[in-house]
This record gives sequence, structure tokens and C-alpha cells, in this order.
Amino acid sequence: MSGTLEGGQPAQFRLPLRQGQTLSILCHARKSSVGVFVKDPEGDMLASADHNCAHKSWSVAAAKTGTYTVGVLQHHATALKGQSAFYKMHLSAH
Repeated sequence: MSGTLEGGQPAQFRLPLRQGQTLSILCHARKSSVGVFVKDPEGDMLASADHNCAHKSWSVAAAKTGTYTVGVLQHHATALKGQSAFYKMHLSAH
């Protein structure tokens, strides 16, 4: 998935995971102001990188079965300046 972030709203993607599965995230962004977060089915934050997701990868283990949320967003100060940021993200569950 890919897109352009404008303003402070994150792009969010929901994935069903079973307990014990691992979610792998690979993020590409041209700007260092782009970050990634992962929330569990209850909306609790499992992992976050506030900025600089350029060509980085993360893995998160699903502690329970349910729908997880992966979001990509711009750093607040950059969003306030009215700048946009392109991102490309690969998600896989195994």
C-alpha cells in the first residue's frame, strides 16, 4: 500500500491476526518525518516510531486473536507546516 500523507491525520490499515502470528512491517518514506504505529484489537499501542521510517522494518507478535491497526503518519510539526509526505508500506502476517 502507498499514498501521500497530508496534514496530521494518519493513514490506517486493519489486519486480522491470530494469536501467535507475527506482523512484519516494511516502511519506505522519502521524508524522515514519517512514522508508524501498531495498535492491538482494543486500541492499545503496541509499537510506534514517531519519525524516520525510511527503509526500516518492524515485527510485532499478536498476543491475541483480533483485528490490529497499522498506521502511518507525519510528525506533528511537519504536518502543521502544510507539508505532504509520500510513503509505501508492505505488511505481512506469518
